[in-house]
Amino acid sequence: MLSSIVYLAEKVHVHKWPQDTPIWDNLTQTSIDNSINKKIGNRQITIDNDTTN
Repeated sequence: MLSSIVYLAEKVHVHKWPQDTPIWDNLTQTSIDNSINKKIGNRQITIDNDTTN
């Protein structure tokens, strides 16, 4: 059983897919931009048991 996968990256961009899904509200988009898309420095994304941190 796999407990977690860790990705390290200098740049990460998150977007909704597929394109015909509902548009994210402003709060969700701002949260993603500030915490992931526009964050300066290296990022670590950890996937644990079907959840992302």
